[in-house]
Amino acid sequence: ALQLEVIQRIKLFAENPVLALPKEKRPKDTITLMMLLENSSKFRWLQKTLKTIKQNQEKALIFTRSIQMHAWINLLLEKEFGYNFPPINGTVTDKRQGGQKLTYKILDDFNRHQGFAALVLSPEVAGVGLNITCANHVIHYG
Repeated sequence: ALQLEVIQRIKLFAENPVLALPKEKRPKDTITLMMLLENSSKFRWLQKTLKTIKQNQEKALIFTRSIQMHAWINLLLEKEFGYNFPPINGTVTDKRQGGQKLTYKILDDFNRHQGFAALVLSPEVAGVGLNITCANHVIHYG
């Protein structure tokens, strides 16, 4: 069990070192975009890559397992690029709230969107028959 916990912590650290901290040791204040960028070269790489994708007016799908990382990537999209689509991860698109219908609406909006767009997805949720063909880039962040 300890080995599994260590492996999980390493995976979280690879996504962003702040994720690997126990919740009681994470900064008490709201985690800022600046903090996320300062603490993770991978997050800075994502920011730079998305800037290039935006310059080319293309679209990207970003896959990661961590629900917290979904929120932080959406924070980057909102603050750096001025918008975001809700992530498709089983929380926003919960079936009890008409989730399948909402998922298809998000995908339809993403597909119709002209110019740069990025969509954050959980690999588990995305692997249930979603058909997304308009993205030029797929980023496996997690």
